[in-house]
Amino acid sequence: MIWVGRHFLLVGLDDLGVNALYSWVHHAEEAVHDATGALGGMLAWPTHTVGSAVVGLVIGTIVIAVMQLIPRHGNSHWLPRLGGVRRGSSRQRAFRSILIP
Repeated sequence: MIWVGRHFLLVGLDDLGVNALYSWVHHAEEAVHDATGALGGMLAWPTHTVGSAVVGLVIGTIVIAVMQLIPRHGNSHWLPRLGGVRRGSSRQRAFRSILIP
């Protein structure tokens, strides 16, 4: 999903009107394709992959930084309380044992 998710992120942002990121990656890809002649197709794909990886890494870092700034109240464990399940019940412990190794 990491391979595809970066491209989804770029295309989704482009569809929402944030065109600069996708344009930057696409123009770099086209520049490499045009400059390398017969090897253009083979070298354009890694250019797009590396460009979208950089964009995905930057956006992911921003998301992580923002999430760290959100204050947590009470129990800071990320597992939400299950409807009607008391804290520490066997059902909640079972979910934690599956989700948290």
